[in-house]
Amino acid sequence: MASHRIRLCDACHKRPATYHLHEIADGRTKSTDLCNGCFEAREPRELKESRKAAEAAHCEYCGTGPCVDWHLLTNILAFIAEPERRRFLCARCSTEYNRFIEQKMEEIPSGLSETEQSARFDTLRTAAHEHMLSWVARGKS
Repeated sequence: MASHRIRLCDACHKRPATYHLHEIADGRTKSTDLCNGCFEAREPRELKESRKAAEAAHCEYCGTGPCVDWHLLTNILAFIAEPERRRFLCARCSTEYNRFIEQKMEEIPSGLSETEQSARFDTLRTAAHEHMLSWVARGKS
């Protein structure tokens, strides 16, 4: 019977490793085993802040949860316009918002200048926000 040794954290060498990371760079794979504390210490500040904000968040439109961090996952147009503002959507509102955006983006002609595209995206973002307020008011969420 083979014995299984508990792997210790590669950073602190004290606690059991619970995270096993594999990074590929320049064609080489580097494996790192970390305990909870060392993994959290290594986690990027932005990701940590986003995770903490999401734990207490509610959907911007219907007020329910759990929520998806809107600016990281679903609304690239809002992220470009207001990267400092965190927004959250529940799964149902996120699905409807994305459906609306996809439908309206098909109507934007190709070959527009960057200025024209930016103006269209501003209009689209406003239309999506108004659509969501109306959609939730009609009880669709």
